[in-house]
Parts: sequence; C-alpha cells; structure tokens
Amino acid sequence: MTEFPTLSGQRFGINHAYAINEAGDMVGFSTPICCSWDTYTAIATHWQAKDPSFIKAIGFPGDFSQAFGVTNSAIVVGYYSSGGGPDQAFAAAIH
Repeated sequence: MTEFPTLSGQRFGINHAYAINEAGDMVGFSTPICCSWDTYTAIATHWQAKDPSFIKAIGFPGDFSQAFGVTNSAIVVGYYSSGGGPDQAFAAAIH
C-alpha cells in the first residue's frame, strides 16, 4: 500500500482517489487544510502512482471540486461549485 500526500501536507487530511489511468495518473480530491468532515473544502487533485510525492490541484474555479475519472489521454472529468451554488461539470487535460 502507498499513501499519497494531501494538499494540506498533513498525514491525516482528507484524501479520496477515485480513478487511475494506464499511465498512473490518479484523480480525486484533497483538502487544502485539515479539518472535520462537517467543514472541509474539497479541491480536485491529481497524483501520480509512479511518484508518490507528486500532488497538484487541478485548478478549477470555485471553492469545492472533485475529479471522478481520467482517460488514458489524460482528460479529467468531475464537477466544481462556488458559494454553495449549482454544480458545474468539467473536463480538462492534466498534462
């Protein structure tokens, strides 16, 4: 088993990986600061299975985002929202 870093840099932050492609790109979400389940902010996140120290926020607008899939062409899909507003779907390249 390999642990991947959180955006907060803390070992016990909140991290969820939802998908991995053949190149080892992993996507999901991480929290920028450690917090409780009641108050956390999720940020769509990219990790690389070949380099467990690599972590990068995918960089979508809003204050809450999650990535749920990644193709072998490195296209990520997910959603983001801002200020409790409606969710917006996204697709973007990560390389």
